[in-house]
Amino acid sequence: MADRPTIVDLDLPSWTPPPPPETTKQRLIRRIKENPFVPMGLLGTVAALTYGLASFKRGRVQMSQYMMRVRVLAQGATVLAILIGVGLSAVKRPKTIKPN
Repeated sequence: MADRPTIVDLDLPSWTPPPPPETTKQRLIRRIKENPFVPMGLLGTVAALTYGLASFKRGRVQMSQYMMRVRVLAQGATVLAILIGVGLSAVKRPKTIKPN
């Protein structure tokens, strides 16, 4: 019996390395695809702010005040889009069952 080779079972589960970490650009693109209304709200807010400030500088006070109101509405829409996105991601997340 001492001359028999030992049989070793090498049927181990296959191991794959973890995926490489996500770059900042990839993360930004993924987030924009997940919730496209946030960047649109951001652009609307910046556009209203820029136009309102330009109107104020030119002395068009009425247009400047109107654009500041539009900016506030755009900010509110952006916050609403963020809240909706958070709610939808919470619903889409798979639920884990904790053992008792």
